[in-house]
Amino acid sequence: MLYQYNTKYDEPLEKAFMNDPFYASNSFDYKKQLADVTSQWLMEREKWCLFFSFTFKDEVSKEKVYREIKRLIRFANEIKYGKHYTQKVHHSYFSYVCGLERQERGVLHFHMCIDREIDFNWVHSYWKCRNGFAWIEKIEDLPNSLRYTVKYAVKEGECLIYLK
Repeated sequence: MLYQYNTKYDEPLEKAFMNDPFYASNSFDYKKQLADVTSQWLMEREKWCLFFSFTFKDEVSKEKVYREIKRLIRFANEIKYGKHYTQKVHHSYFSYVCGLERQERGVLHFHMCIDREIDFNWVHSYWKCRNGFAWIEKIEDLPNSLRYTVKYAVKEGECLIYLK
């Protein structure tokens, strides 16, 4: 039986998974439930407050996306704690979950939720100067923001999670 905090999932999905796990893991229902379970788990771990969408003006590789995510996180930490921030906060002063997806035009972009405040103006100018467009908003509907971030990671199999 598949359960999430005493919630029984659809019987057909359960049977499909038992009969043919390779089919079930590629099914829409399974991916939706996996995104729901993951977003619920993340909701209980941190107090997420900001939702980001980062786009690239040009087509980029996954390696470039990951380099830019890491660079953004590193610079945000350096601004707050200086060049030797890892001695104070290790990897980052904020927790994050980051889901990667392709836009309709085929270019990769990613969504990110973090649990601490960050300078909006700095993020916008930094991202615009280097890559494209950044959209930032305070999270009003936490379940939907996390589910949206995670659903593309489940769909395309790309997710970065760092919890303090």
